[in-house]
Amino acid sequence: VEIDGCWSCFLQLEWREAHHVQHRGYVYRNGFALKDSCLINQARKNYKLGKFKKGLRELEKIKIYGPAWPYLLREKAWFHYQLKEYRKVLGIILTYESPFLVPYKKPEDRYLEALTYYKMCLYDEAFHQTKAYLISSNHLIKKYKAKINSIKKRPNASWVKLKSEKGER
Repeated sequence: VEIDGCWSCFLQLEWREAHHVQHRGYVYRNGFALKDSCLINQARKNYKLGKFKKGLRELEKIKIYGPAWPYLLREKAWFHYQLKEYRKVLGIILTYESPFLVPYKKPEDRYLEALTYYKMCLYDEAFHQTKAYLISSNHLIKKYKAKINSIKKRPNASWVKLKSEKGER
């Protein structure tokens, strides 16, 4: 069975064919199960199309003990945010406080938490999370301040320069 560049087509295979692909050594790619990659791609496509419930169902099919799971919690939180399920968003973000998941925590979590508190009309909490987000992102702001300022001054020239720098690396 041949699979073209889009891993989502794996979902369209019959299970008999998928089993055959599995035995040919195509199950894993970059540490992720191929089926999980397909589910992630389908979920992201559904998010882009505004089909949040359908996309969330795709993410729910991914096993908790899989290597993609810690990274996908945040994506699940965004799905719940779009569905206005704010308590679930906060529950997922709180999950990143566990000792096992602390390495996966990103400044984006505080940003999402602040947005969620704001939507829930909890303005004091939203303010405190916004402040925490700015503090946790401060090192990034300092690191890229010169590039940000050059982009503000000459957006088109800076963009070309950044693209050429990226190509050199």
